Order: sequence, then C-alpha cells, then structure tokens
Amino acid sequence: MDLLNPNKLYEELSNSKQNSLNFWGPVPHSFSHAVDLSLNLIKDDMNEGNNQNLEELQTFLISYHKSLGIFSETVMTNISNLNFGSVIVGHQPIIFGGPGFIGNKLACLNHLKSIYDKKKINISPIFFIGDYDGMQKELARVYYPNPISFNATIVSSDGYFNEESDLVSHSALLPPITWLEENILKIEHSINGFKGQLKGKDSKILEERWNHIVTLLKTSFNSTSTLSEWASKLWGTITNIINDFGIVYLPTSHPVVRKLVFKHYLKFIQNSTTYTHEFQQANDQLIQLGFEPSLPHRHLDYSPFILECTNDFNRIPTMINQVGEEFFASGTCNQCKTDFKYNVSNEEELEKIAEIIGPRVDTSQAIFQDLLNIVIRISGPGEIAYYSQVAPAVRSIGFNTPIFVKYKRAYYNSNWNEKLGKLIESRNSASLHNNKLFDILRKRITSLKENNNLELQQSEILMENYIDETYQSLINGKQNNDIQKYLGWQFGRFTKDKMGQEVSWVWIDFALMTGLNDYLSTYQRMYTDESTLGGKYYINTSI
Repeated sequence: MDLLNPNKLYEELSNSKQNSLNFWGPVPHSFSHAVDLSLNLIKDDMNEGNNQNLEELQTFLISYHKSLGIFSETVMTNISNLNFGSVIVGHQPIIFGGPGFIGNKLACLNHLKSIYDKKKINISPIFFIGDYDGMQKELARVYYPNPISFNATIVSSDGYFNEESDLVSHSALLPPITWLEENILKIEHSINGFKGQLKGKDSKILEERWNHIVTLLKTSFNSTSTLSEWASKLWGTITNIINDFGIVYLPTSHPVVRKLVFKHYLKFIQNSTTYTHEFQQANDQLIQLGFEPSLPHRHLDYSPFILECTNDFNRIPTMINQVGEEFFASGTCNQCKTDFKYNVSNEEELEKIAEIIGPRVDTSQAIFQDLLNIVIRISGPGEIAYYSQVAPAVRSIGFNTPIFVKYKRAYYNSNWNEKLGKLIESRNSASLHNNKLFDILRKRITSLKENNNLELQQSEILMENYIDETYQSLINGKQNNDIQKYLGWQFGRFTKDKMGQEVSWVWIDFALMTGLNDYLSTYQRMYTDESTLGGKYYINTSI
C-alpha cells in the first residue's frame, strides 16, 4: 500500500473539525478558529517577563527596517506588539523575489492579522527570512511562462551563484547590475510574446505595470548587497511601502539575532535521547495510520544546528557527541576540508560560536518560540508534513508549539490563459474555463453575501476538486500543443514533476494581472475568516 502525505491527514482533521494532539496539536477548521485557539497563548501584559532580549531585538529591528527603507509607523506598531506575541510565516531568499506563493503567504499573514485587529488584540505579523540554508537550484533561478510553448523561460544565476552548493545564502553576494538587466530583458521578451494577444488599453496597462515592476526590481537590487537583503527589500517594499501592512521582517541569520536565541539549542543537546525517541514515535504512528514521514529519523548524534565554515561560509555537516559529561559539535567543511570541533555543553561555550551556527528544519521555529511568543505558524504543504514529526518531539523537551495553519494554494487567470482555455473547451477538452468554474465562484459569492459559512466552505472544497479533476483529465486525455501550453500556463506544468501555477511561476506573472498596488490584496480576497484551511482556489482576474 502506498503511504499518503501527512498533508492529507491535516486536512482530514481540519475538515472533520477534530483535533490531533499527537501531531500538530489542535488543528483548526477555519482561520477564525485558528485565532480563537491561539488566544490563550497571547500575553496581555506588555511588561510581562521584562524580556531584555526582546527589547534588544526590537531596537535592532527598527534599525534594520530603516536601513532597508521598509520602515513605517505600522511597522513600528507591530515591532512594539512583539511584547504580546506573533504570527509567523517565512521562506528562503530567492532571486527576483521567488515564486508567487511567497506573495500568497504574506497575504495570508495579513489576513490573520486583520482577524486579531477586529478583536482588538495586539499581535505582530512576522516574515522569517530563512537565509541559513545552503544555495540550491530553487533559490538561484525562477521561471516565467513561455508564450510559444509549455516550456518555461528560465531566469538563472548564470554562474554567479552555485546552484548546488553548501554556501549559506545569507553570505551570497549579488551579481553585477548587468546580470539583472540581462535577465529583465529575458522576462520582457516573454511578456511581449503574450502582449501581442492584447489590444488597446489592455496592452498599455500591461506595459505600465511591467515598468512599475522593473523599477522595483532595479531599486531594490541597487540598494542592497546580498541575496537576503534584496529579497527582504523587494517584499518589504510591496508589503510596507506600496501597501501599509507593516510586516516585520526577521533576518534570522543576522549576528544580533543569532546571539539572542543560541541558548535554546541546549534543550536539544541536553535532551537528545528524549527528542530522538519522540521523533521516532511520531514517525511510527504516522506509518501505522498510512502516512509517509517526510524527514528521516534523528539519531543520538543529531545536531540541532549546522556549523558554518569560518573560512568560506559553507555549511558543514554537523554532529554532536557526548564525551563524559560534555558535548562537542564537530564536522568537516566539504569545500576547504578543515575540521571543526567545539564544546557546546553550556551557554558560555555555545555563545562563543553563536554567530556561526544556523538552525535545522526541526529547530528553526523552536529556538525563536520563547523570544517571539509565536502563537500561529502559517505553513505550506512541505512544512505541514514535517511538523507532524517535529511538533511532538519539540514539545517533549519543553518547547511550546503554536497553532499550525495551512494556507491555500492559488491558481489564477490571465488574458491568455482564458483565451486558450476557451479554445480547448470548444474542442470538447477539459478546461477550467467553462460554466462550472463560474457556477462555483457564484456559489462562493452568494454564501459570503448571505453569511452562510457552511456553503462557503463547501464552495471552496468544490473548487479544489474541480481544479484537481480538470488537471487529471488534461493529463490523461489526448495531448496536443494547445493542451500542453494550457497545462504549462494555467497549471504550471512545464516538467513532469511540476504542478502548481503560483509554485512554478515567478510572482511577476500574477502581479502583471493585478498591478503592484493590488497584488497582495487580490490574494487576500481569496481568504475569509471562515475559509477552509489548505486546499486550492482559483482567482478569476485578468487585465
């Protein structure tokens, strides 16, 4: 029997309005329910704990946001609200800002913040900049739809970033401006191919929106020096300057930040037997239920952090071993072949290397949990899957865990998607662009007007099923060039292992339909307080 992804279990629990205390903890069945579940985790006293580390973090964050030009009064308010607690989402920095789902994450974050606001509850929305991972292909290239085929227009690092290396992304320096300009032209060439399908005002609007995006890309690039700063400046400008969301960006690998949380690794080091045992228990339970764990088992030499080479900033495969009453972290740099070994038995020893250790997927949230009082974590399918293993294990060694919320995957319309979809539909092929799509959209609109939460959730489940069924019909049906293009443009399938429009295509593709001013708000309108968690939805927008 094939094992299922734990995402399925999360959505089953959410839709059945049951809880799973053995995995994620309470699983909410809507966004408002997630907020309600989190209320007992929020502090009601700004001076509670008199947290000196938090005050130091707040001072740093003010300076950081001002230095990047993404500071505002709303940002200041939300930095101050860190005293009460936070809702978080995050991602690694990616060239050109990355795929569209990052914008989706930010919109989901802002929607949750709006629910707290309506309840007059102070909370801080935080975007984790996950710049502690090594450089990978998915960080060093993005894809744009190709106007003449299902293949992608690939924008890569052109050798400036090693796409499969151990270099930590926070140390990755930006290429020269000529690299940016050349790749902007590559995207523009593809855009012009689609632009030929537009007439009059629509063509002019597309050009104006593209010029606005190019200005953002160039100004954010020219005022930063690293990949991490560029991504933060780009998204920070969209969320905090073009919009007034006041998102707080947390550079998790900055030396100031690392020195505020390093001590929390000790819980993992000193309780490795408990941690690895509970991790394996969660693995075994998932398998018994018919689900496949997404992370390998942790052994007693597991290290909760990764050492970074002091010679070349590469990530070092790290293990921790106990010798007598002491613990030592050790590893060899794959690049320079230098051996490293550090005593990590107590806070004093660990502090000496605080600036050269980065978290693992298990620990990236846990080490910040106390400092930020994280009450909700917004996650995609990958994180939801591995937190089914991680959450029980970190709870077993004394960490609190937040409420886990799965955001929706989005599919969206464009003028050329609609034209092609109607063409293949007229040939009796499966297509999203037919009357059934609009029936489901009308059902949702009616449910919102009538405040019918059950009908709302049913319409969202109908939409997910409709998207999945149409995709499978297209994959299994007779193939031709137009169907292949539709699978690429509308579903993001430019290779066999790709499926997900906003997962495949750089955020620019959707922003051209909405304009920068309404880009995130268009995503946010996909969410309501009573929306189902996870799943897929279709946004019917065009120029």
